[in-house]
Amino acid sequence: MPLFGTQDTATARFGGLFTRLHQDPRFADGLRDSGISLLLVHTDPDCRVYVSADGVLTGADAPEYATLTMRSSCDTAHALWVGETSFPAAVTAGQLTISGKVAKVLELMPVLAHAFEYYPGIVKAAEEGTEPSVAVTGNRRPTLAAPTPAFELNFHRLPVEIEKFRAMVRDFAQNVVLPRAIELDRAAADSFDWDLVRQGHALGLSRVAVPQQYGGLGLGMLGISVAMEELAAADPGVALIFGATMLGQTPILYSGDPHLQAQYLPRFAGDDPVLACNAVTEEDAGCDLIIPENAIHAINVMSARRIGDHYLLNGRKRFITNARFATFASVFANLEGYPGATGLTSFIVDLDQPGVTRGPVADKMGYRACLGSELTFRDVEVPVENVIGGELAGMAINMAQSNMARASVAGISTGVARGAFEKAVKWCGERVQGGQLLYRHQFTAAKLAEMASKIDAARMLYMHAAHKVDNELPAPVYEPAAAKLFADRVAIEVADLAVSLVGARGYLRDHGVEKSLRDAYGARIYEGTPEVLALAVTECLYPS
Repeated sequence: MPLFGTQDTATARFGGLFTRLHQDPRFADGLRDSGISLLLVHTDPDCRVYVSADGVLTGADAPEYATLTMRSSCDTAHALWVGETSFPAAVTAGQLTISGKVAKVLELMPVLAHAFEYYPGIVKAAEEGTEPSVAVTGNRRPTLAAPTPAFELNFHRLPVEIEKFRAMVRDFAQNVVLPRAIELDRAAADSFDWDLVRQGHALGLSRVAVPQQYGGLGLGMLGISVAMEELAAADPGVALIFGATMLGQTPILYSGDPHLQAQYLPRFAGDDPVLACNAVTEEDAGCDLIIPENAIHAINVMSARRIGDHYLLNGRKRFITNARFATFASVFANLEGYPGATGLTSFIVDLDQPGVTRGPVADKMGYRACLGSELTFRDVEVPVENVIGGELAGMAINMAQSNMARASVAGISTGVARGAFEKAVKWCGERVQGGQLLYRHQFTAAKLAEMASKIDAARMLYMHAAHKVDNELPAPVYEPAAAKLFADRVAIEVADLAVSLVGARGYLRDHGVEKSLRDAYGARIYEGTPEVLALAVTECLYPS
């Protein structure tokens, strides 16, 4: 399924914003199955923008105004809410028309993706020649008011493409990764299993988020998150190798810049595996680079100085997953002249160039299959075209990518919990004490029930968060933060219970249960500590 856009002006303005929606196969499949063709028409007949049943945006120019007309069997008046703006539209004779500035109309697209499931009676969309107009009323939180039947999320029946991919990843995780997990955990800190990476790359794990037009799978955050759970159930370190690569790709995807996308994204579709990394954390600056009100207090932040057609980067990044082998990094540095991190700017930096030094690998407590190390930059030249979103956009981009990534990290924590739980279930189904299997003892049954319930709850939260990320712009704050906050805690609690159930063997390194407990603490640090996540959730509770 192609990206939302082609190589034209419309793509330059809107393509990157809507990548995630059109990576969701349900959107185009729903259109195709219903014979629907959405039509966005500029009032000037010589400048038209269409969204076809294949989800392709085409047009010579990016128009200022557009009209969206849909035909439905539902005659109920209703309103579509986008952000704080209302688009009320009474359906007359089964026809819904929404007109206005094209940017606002396009904002409706993620919401309209839901509408195909809200309104199964929609059969056709047609061109409408009305004058552009838009009524703005109200001041409410984003919602969609719709008649029955209500839209129901069903995560037991995922889109076909995602379900097939999850099955392939599960087979790889259980039959290739899991048998090597203890060996990977015991290996030297700087040991790296390229064979596993090559096999994962062959499945598409390094290009899950890359649009199909660049050779990727284009499965969106939901596809990424379920894959992360499957890998993490075997070894979260392997999951993070690919997860960190996707995070390094995120600013490029988010930018909508066709030049950067064409330059960097096709690399992940080749025969040989390519890794990327996301370089944010520093010795003296971690949370200060993601909490806007803390930016002024950040100290010793990596600097960027503009000199003609390039920037000079100087500084050091720490605890960067994949830094040892990544070909490029998304790097966040502060423009000179701005205090703290108030001038934070995002750059795409090729790491195999003069001035970049890869430091020693950290000897970690868990996640040992993936390598974390330092990156030092000394007068590293970065061309101006490698700036993401323009100068000073780094804080906004960092926050946005964190909101997106937290759903997938919640998937990793859910996988860690599931891996520990499966070991405990196996043991309790084999071990006999007091004349009966362990799981028949009431206290053991209570622990297993608690573990199972928490894992299922964590999975529902991260899937819901991933679904929201794929269908809302900007990416939501609350759902991914809440999902990660909960799943991170569940991983620790379930792994702890697994050690207690397996007993002495759970404390031995040979059985891998104590490894789950060590691994469980990793996600509490990256992509938002519990304290940072609590602040994010609380701010959503008090939006004023």
